[in-house]
Amino acid sequence: QGTFYDRIAQDREILKVVLLLTGSIQSAKNQCNKYLTTFSEFEWCWKDDIVKAYADFKATEPSLDEFEHKLLSFVAIESQVDKMTGQHQISALMLQTGSLANSLKDLANKWKTAFAKELHKDAFAKLESVSEMVKATRKKLLREVTSGDIDALAYVMMTLQEVYAKQSEIELDFIPIDHMYRILKEHLPNIMDKDEQDTLSMYKKNWADLLDESETKQAELSVKQVQYKKDLIKTVNLFKKDVARFRAEYERSGPSVKGIPPREAHERLKRFKEEFEVRDRKQEIYYIGEDLFGVPHQQYPALNQTRQEIGFLSQLYDLYVAVLETIKDWREYLWTDVPEQMETMQKMIDSFAGKCKKMPKQLRDWPAYNELKKEIEDFQEVLPLLLELGKPSIMPRHWQQVMDITGKDLPIDSENFKLQSLIDAQLNEFTDEISDICEGADKQLIIEGKIKEISSQWEGMFFDFGTWKTRDYPCVLAGGKVGETQEALEETMMNLNTMN
Repeated sequence: QGTFYDRIAQDREILKVVLLLTGSIQSAKNQCNKYLTTFSEFEWCWKDDIVKAYADFKATEPSLDEFEHKLLSFVAIESQVDKMTGQHQISALMLQTGSLANSLKDLANKWKTAFAKELHKDAFAKLESVSEMVKATRKKLLREVTSGDIDALAYVMMTLQEVYAKQSEIELDFIPIDHMYRILKEHLPNIMDKDEQDTLSMYKKNWADLLDESETKQAELSVKQVQYKKDLIKTVNLFKKDVARFRAEYERSGPSVKGIPPREAHERLKRFKEEFEVRDRKQEIYYIGEDLFGVPHQQYPALNQTRQEIGFLSQLYDLYVAVLETIKDWREYLWTDVPEQMETMQKMIDSFAGKCKKMPKQLRDWPAYNELKKEIEDFQEVLPLLLELGKPSIMPRHWQQVMDITGKDLPIDSENFKLQSLIDAQLNEFTDEISDICEGADKQLIIEGKIKEISSQWEGMFFDFGTWKTRDYPCVLAGGKVGETQEALEETMMNLNTMN
């Protein structure tokens, strides 16, 4: 009869019920899967990354209408979910969708809030920009204009022009701000703090007030225009005389005077450059004033000539000062730090030399140019010697030889021994002698190394003794070892003879 299972499996009624049950369960499963597909259109809510999605959306440079449409799409999800029934029956199953619907609404609201906050950042930035523009313009407009102050007058007049130019396009700034905050008020009403609300409510009024102040200022200046014009003409005439005096003083005691030392010429150039810049600024101010009142522009050939000459001489003296200051800093290097700075010094002195060679021909007759060239060339000659003296092969005896040649005391063992001492020793005047010392030091170092190798070899050399005839103790040299030692001795003597 088989097992109990076998008996049940052979029962037709039981089999019929099992098959019906299996079909019913499969049908319910299929209907459940089909019902779940109705939520697949919302799966991006929990699968996609909000930050990345916003970045992709922003990359399309959406208009405000498109941005608003995007926020409305999130609101539409909430409406769709609200229309769904709270439960759904499939066969014997009753699916409760309340929790799922609430989760979907929360996700949709999360997406809407995230996008709205990004919109708020843009809106607040634009609002702040307009507000700051109005504040800054008002501050410029309130600058006091006193009699004869052409600079202040031109400044205020330019500010008025800016206001009138901005007036024609200010609405292009207002419209997007209003639009963005209208969207935010609908979708994210509580995002603004009190300060922002106050700014939003007052920014148009502040602009209107600025326009009123501009008109008042314009009327005030118009009344005083005649007097300002007289003051300008009077000031310009005085300035022309001042320029003539300045040019005369420049020719009499400026940096171009023949026979003065380069350092004094540099100081004079610095002083006259500062005085020139003051007058150059005044010329610009008066030029603007002449434009304001329709007065013909005055020419200042003496000032233009001075500008050219100062710019010309600045090329020479700027490099002159840079070279002297740089070498002065190098002189303070400790000798122990010089080797690691050698490459930097070489690059900089080569750069200075290149700039010196490119100087205009007219400047090459100046004493400053000759001194500059000599400083660079002397240092270029000294650098290779410093590199040689910094080698490990240079011993105290070699430094003594250098001191004997230069006649200078060089305390190389001192912790405070600086590059200054070597430069003062004028090594470049003894280039050949010092090069010979350094070359000899390199050879001596090689010889000392070889002698150490030979000493090390012979320190480990020993003789072997052996027995002889009936004597059972070592008493004679081993013949093989003697030959080997003699061969090594001959090789060593040959090596020593070549060390000359």
